[in-house]
Amino acid sequence: HAMPLFQQLDLDFRGQGTGHQIRSWVASGPLHFLRDEWLYYGLYLNELVTRLWPKQGDSVALFGLYSSTLTLISQQHQELPAIRYFERTLLAELGFALELNSCLAGKPIAANGFYQHRVGEGFALVTHQVGAIPGELLIAINQNHWHVPGTLHFARQIFSNELDLHLAGQTLHTRQLLKRFFQTKEPKVGVPK
Repeated sequence: HAMPLFQQLDLDFRGQGTGHQIRSWVASGPLHFLRDEWLYYGLYLNELVTRLWPKQGDSVALFGLYSSTLTLISQQHQELPAIRYFERTLLAELGFALELNSCLAGKPIAANGFYQHRVGEGFALVTHQVGAIPGELLIAINQNHWHVPGTLHFARQIFSNELDLHLAGQTLHTRQLLKRFFQTKEPKVGVPK
């Protein structure tokens, strides 16, 4: 019997310490049948969790986040907002929450301002617009208003850079799989770099 990839399992273990062995398992909850790019999105979530989450860390909040994200992905309508929200919340659960209310100078993010993302630090107010993030989009990201044009694009850049910092050089193979997938097929949705 192969274990399903994206379904909650009730496991029966034997052994102590790190030498646990699975005696039996029973599938419970909904099966998230993911295919095409949605399968890669699910694998992306798995890879983020296995590379970043502490092995002995409390997983109650993470499990709820993971499960709800899989549900949104499997509906194939809100996959990119769900992934961006997952990335942001995962960073916060790991203790690396982004400050999206104020800039590095301590002033509130201004809708008409422009900001530079400084990885691991926050957002600096800048006078130029080239390569800068509009303040209105930082506010939209903070409020999870993913329907605002440009929000998903900048959120992907911000969260990818923050995740890369904490991955400390580890490669996310699912990013490469998604790039290859979209090179061979007309994309229906964007790539979560």
